Amino acid sequence: MSTEQPFQISVPDDALALLKHKLQQVRFPDELDDAGWDYGVPLADMKRLVSRWADGYDWRAAEAKFNTLPHFTRDIAVKDFGTLNIQYIHQKSKRPNAIPLLFVHGWPGSFIEATKILPLLVDAPDDKPSFHFVAVVLPNFGFSEAVGKRGFAKHQYAEVGHNLMLALGYNEYVIQGGDWGYWICNTIAMNYGPQHAKAWHTNFPMYLFQISLTILPSVLTHSPSRRVSPPADSAALEKTYTQADIARLEHNEIWLKQEQGYFSEQATKPQTIGYALADSPVALLAWIYEKIVTYSDAYEWQDDEVLTWISIYWFSRAGPAASVRIYYEIEHANQFATLPRPTVPLGVSYFPKEVISSPLSWASGMGNVVFQSEHQKGGHLAAYEQPAALVDDLRKMYGRGGPAFGVVPGKTGLGVAVAHRFGTDRLAISRPRRRRRIFMIFSRSAESAPSESLHFRVLKLTSDAPVARISKIDYNSTATPKSAVIHFEKSSAAKTALMLNGGTLDGAHLSVTSDVAHQDEADEEHAKTSPHHIEQSDKPRAGIAAEYLAKGYVLSDTILHRAIQLDNEKGISKRFLNYFQSLDTTLGAKALGPDQTISGKVTQTLQGAAQQAKSVDEQRGFSKTASDFYSRALASTFGQKVRSFYTTTSKQIQDIHEEARRIADENEARGDRGTYRQRARCGICHDLPGEGD
Repeated sequence: MSTEQPFQISVPDDALALLKHKLQQVRFPDELDDAGWDYGVPLADMKRLVSRWADGYDWRAAEAKFNTLPHFTRDIAVKDFGTLNIQYIHQKSKRPNAIPLLFVHGWPGSFIEATKILPLLVDAPDDKPSFHFVAVVLPNFGFSEAVGKRGFAKHQYAEVGHNLMLALGYNEYVIQGGDWGYWICNTIAMNYGPQHAKAWHTNFPMYLFQISLTILPSVLTHSPSRRVSPPADSAALEKTYTQADIARLEHNEIWLKQEQGYFSEQATKPQTIGYALADSPVALLAWIYEKIVTYSDAYEWQDDEVLTWISIYWFSRAGPAASVRIYYEIEHANQFATLPRPTVPLGVSYFPKEVISSPLSWASGMGNVVFQSEHQKGGHLAAYEQPAALVDDLRKMYGRGGPAFGVVPGKTGLGVAVAHRFGTDRLAISRPRRRRRIFMIFSRSAESAPSESLHFRVLKLTSDAPVARISKIDYNSTATPKSAVIHFEKSSAAKTALMLNGGTLDGAHLSVTSDVAHQDEADEEHAKTSPHHIEQSDKPRAGIAAEYLAKGYVLSDTILHRAIQLDNEKGISKRFLNYFQSLDTTLGAKALGPDQTISGKVTQTLQGAAQQAKSVDEQRGFSKTASDFYSRALASTFGQKVRSFYTTTSKQIQDIHEEARRIADENEARGDRGTYRQRARCGICHDLPGEGD
């Protein structure tokens, strides 16, 4: 693995001298009367900025300020592209349990976008999550190395970010990005989640760009009800559009008509515009200044602020022309129009002057959305323009009570004082209005307002404790908030409770944490000594998850992925199978005779039936015809995608939900009406019909 090298920005004196010389040789164009911004950057703005850049602007001061940040470089391997030397900012929080976060910029951004959110994310109040912050500088940008051959597109940029996090020791992390960072974060979440990328957040809610173009006229001219149906390839069904949604789509139309020319040029002929950007600092200034102004929401750009932003591009290691190739590569790899839908938790922030933005009702098409936030002010460069608002959204998403709290195991990011105040082994749940069983293992709760909270402590006691799951409940009605401490007598109950971390019930968030190791490990001796008894902890965790879903809990995809991971890694299913194998052998011996099994008899019967069917099949050639057809189908591009889907963890998650439906139907048949059909939601089978549909 490559080693980390501290990095200081140090632009050579001759590069500064060349810049000043070029600025002094500028030849400005003319301008029409009252042109304003209609034709592009106003001439007066350009003359003022060029004059300041040539005489008065101090790059060395900006450079010194940047160098107070912890910059590093490291060689990162990228498949088929060798190694690239990557610049990045890495600031660790003082809290050891901080959440690792990867920030990904876009164009015309750079590491400058990270400078305002970094201190807010790293140094948070005790009751807010803190983050270990990593801002990757993409290849061809800033002081990262240039890519030397064509084809470096979305998956390669994602690989750089992921491999950087692994090199830094962050095996599990979350991600945030806008602009191209949205595409790259989406790809990281898809390619490396949920094993590594645990959740993602974006401030660029651009779901299915082409759909915006397709339905925009019908949305803007439709009846007062504002009801339209997006195309069939959209995840959004018929929706009612709010005035904010209409405003977003109207803003999209303006951008498409007046602001997207640069995109077409950079996505088709980046080399042509590259000559101007590489040779003329004035051309570079006009090209990017127009974007950062029109992208923002009345942000008051200071001249030196603008010039620092542009200077990063002018002095960049790869040169300013290299950065625009990302448009060509992603567009020509056909990776721009549509995006996959990751199943890891997603948070979305909406800012009113975002260049392209989808209605809130389409958000589910972007991924497993668990958090949404609308803001009254802000534009495309949210991390720079509205840093406090963006950071607040991240704190709400990952903080205590948030939908992604604890998504990185053992990394809540909360301060020590808060951990002590809440206790280190607690379950916190907002109490529902009506009486109902909170847990299978808890007594019914009393009526209370939804703003109150209960705190349950998860304890692991001695292994020789009685069979009962709870020894006592200590309820403190005078505490604020009211609290109860539940003492478990078996560690299996604590392990089962821990599975609910991150789930919800009746809209109340479930948060279960523990500093006690409750390991699920294969236990050969247990299977041998108790062949006819099965504990809750012996069940496959995926089976327990299905039981929870059938009882009305909404579990996050992270929980389901973790259940499957535990089954695969810890051999829990082996105990379960040993139990059924013992029944198979015992019942078979009783019913069929010595050394006989039920499964063996079933297999024998099926084999006889299969042999009869095979004889008929060979005579008529059904199998050969079908085999030829399916072989051709699976060999197709679409067939490969289908095959891939049905061999991934996503299919296993769908199986869990199918099992939950089966359990719920059985309960309903017995008169115990479950609530799964009203609550089941996952990354694949979302928006399921309710009862009576």
